[in-house]
Amino acid sequence: MNVRYLAYFLPFLFCCCSKSQSGSSNPNGGNVTFTTSYDSVITCQANSKYYFTFGVNVLSGDIASDPVYCSIVGLPSNVTDTPASLRVAQLQGGVFTLSIGNVPVGTDTVHFVVTSTAYGGQTHDLILKIVPAVDYAALLVGTYDSSYDFCTPSIINYTAVVAAVADTPSEITINNIKNLGTGFVVRAWVTNLVTIPAQTVDGYTIWGTGTFTRDSRPAYDTSYILTINDTLVPPGNDTETCTIHIQH
Repeated sequence: MNVRYLAYFLPFLFCCCSKSQSGSSNPNGGNVTFTTSYDSVITCQANSKYYFTFGVNVLSGDIASDPVYCSIVGLPSNVTDTPASLRVAQLQGGVFTLSIGNVPVGTDTVHFVVTSTAYGGQTHDLILKIVPAVDYAALLVGTYDSSYDFCTPSIINYTAVVAAVADTPSEITINNIKNLGTGFVVRAWVTNLVTIPAQTVDGYTIWGTGTFTRDSRPAYDTSYILTINDTLVPPGNDTETCTIHIQH
């Protein structure tokens, strides 16, 4: 196991897990007995990563001479795990990285396989639960009357309106950026980032990326701030690089 997996696994050693299974030695060889612990329900979204951690608690014997091998099998299409198998010895646990592709919302059963010389092999069911992606667009809808763009060395103040796009999750529109008018409407996508794809509006070409965060001011603690680094190419003029601040 390399250092990257160890970094994910160490916090796991100090907490309890929702599932435990015992292993025991037999007369045919090997001398280690142990229990395994892990979360039996994997809840994630499509197009994401999930880190499946597990522990092996040695009850007796020497796990260095009788190591435990673990793997996850039966994964659906568009889901892969890294590594394909883990040898568990003194670290007494590990982590699999599940790469979740374009998988439909729903549940599936996969299998956590644990083997050792003494224990033989045993298969434990895991529930892979794909949940809908969070639509952050609805959180950002509103009128932001203290918005401004910082374009070195000037600041442009304006009121912007953020609206959700009907029937298109995670898409928003922002109007009046840089005080270019309420008819100047820019489309953007909201995931964990805010992305303005390259587009031309009223002869201006604009694109950029940024973030949205909770407004830390006490009176606005239910509101959000959008901060987007953008590039604007006006008709017939030089390219401008600014920072958009959409806030109340």
